[in-house]
Amino acid sequence: VDRDSDLLSSLFDEALRLYCKANRPNSEFELARMAERLKETVLDREVFGWHYSRLLPNEIDNFRKFGARVSTKERFLDRLGEAEVSGHLSSKIAKKIRDSSYFSGVDSPATRVGKFWMIGTRLDPVYRGVGDFLRYWGGEVARKNSNDLDSMRLLSSLGRPCIILLRVPISDIRYVDRIVRAMIDIRLGLGLSALDPDFYIERDLPPEAILDVIDLNRETGSDVKKV
Repeated sequence: VDRDSDLLSSLFDEALRLYCKANRPNSEFELARMAERLKETVLDREVFGWHYSRLLPNEIDNFRKFGARVSTKERFLDRLGEAEVSGHLSSKIAKKIRDSSYFSGVDSPATRVGKFWMIGTRLDPVYRGVGDFLRYWGGEVARKNSNDLDSMRLLSSLGRPCIILLRVPISDIRYVDRIVRAMIDIRLGLGLSALDPDFYIERDLPPEAILDVIDLNRETGSDVKKV
């Protein structure tokens, strides 16, 4: 954040002052009011978003070519089909994943459809909130209802664990209040908020929003599932 620096500085200073007198009855209320003022100031800016996923080579290329795309049943089925055509999945396993996935029922999961999820900071790959996304190909949609050990072993062997770093307009973020509160906590030296702010957007982001695709196998020299 580079504009309105005087205002932002004064807001953060106010947060620090309020934090120092946190035992007073209205401190949390005043902090919330200050966060609301800060939110109005930063809505036209951008933040980093970190997306964790296990990706096949063509999927890494797709992020760079097409950007970040929200989750839909059609895109999930296309992903399965591409993995099958490329020889990464057999027809039998692809059908098992399809039939046990979140999208197999009449009602698709509201927490996944039409959304692209991220977190506001880079976390260790073994952190419980992101580890399974790196260990198993297909994400939560593919593995949520699967109890088939052979399928799970295959999902853990497909692709490479990757972290996608994105530039995300704050105005597009749902749960933006959590991001603003995390910014305040960081300024106060508290690290991230206890909420560990994950957030989502509901529209596709263009290729220029992708700042980096980090291959953890190359970065660490070992696969996440072996950590």
